[in-house]
Amino acid sequence: MVDMEALETQLATIRASFIAELPLREQRIADAWRALADTEWAQDACKAFYREVHSLSGAGATFGCDELSSRARALEHRFQSIVDDHSPATEAEQVELNTCYAQLLSEIHQTTDGSAKG
Repeated sequence: MVDMEALETQLATIRASFIAELPLREQRIADAWRALADTEWAQDACKAFYREVHSLSGAGATFGCDELSSRARALEHRFQSIVDDHSPATEAEQVELNTCYAQLLSEIHQTTDGSAKG
């Protein structure tokens, strides 16, 4: 027989660990974001950034952070065409990416702050 209370406690602990690690994920994403500019959108930098955002999108959904996952997914989808086309982002795409990136960072902070309050 499954002890649902124990299972819920374990899931809450895992979710709390995920949220506690968000500042580290944010740092990795920020580092990858800066690397895009530093390398003039080199494919390796694009792939590293995409991987970080994609990972956050999936993990956020797994741990019930739906808005965080949604923000990461929006950035991931906008970025996907750049990775697929093997070309630098246009100026218009960069503006759109900057907006999505800022929204993701904001949601990371809200998720982290909301967890600290709760």
